[in-house]
Amino acid sequence: MIRTVRHFVTLRKSSIHTAFSLRSCSRSHGRNSSQTTKRAERFGFSPAATSKYDWIGPPDRLSNLRPIIYHIPENESPLERELRHLRQETEDWNHEKMTLSHEEMAVFYKHFLDTNITRHATYNREWYKRNFTITLLMARVTLQNTWRTVTGQARGTGREKHKTI
Repeated sequence: MIRTVRHFVTLRKSSIHTAFSLRSCSRSHGRNSSQTTKRAERFGFSPAATSKYDWIGPPDRLSNLRPIIYHIPENESPLERELRHLRQETEDWNHEKMTLSHEEMAVFYKHFLDTNITRHATYNREWYKRNFTITLLMARVTLQNTWRTVTGQARGTGREKHKTI
């Protein structure tokens, strides 16, 4: 079952769950880092101290990235801490991307198209060939069905030819 409470959900292995106690605004693991506090302030929410899962928020209206408040286990190893910090920093880095102007995007896109022109041409040729073949087959099927209707023939499944008695 999926429930959304204030648009934040926890991830629990293969299923999604929510916590019911949402009013608590701090983590009582004795590791209340400034990064976690900043993230909670930015999202306007902090999961309950008893929460044992990562919390995923709704997509940001500008970057379309979902904010994540990572769970900090009580017995977090240095390697786990390094992983969590790197994940947080990477998420923050992605979220704070600079935006490009229309002109900058046009230059980038033109360069991209110019460097991949052969791949695009090959793809477009194959796409048109497949769609043209589909259109021709649809026309043949329509004509065949129309002909059967006009001549009064029953529509067969095509399996009758291969049946043996």
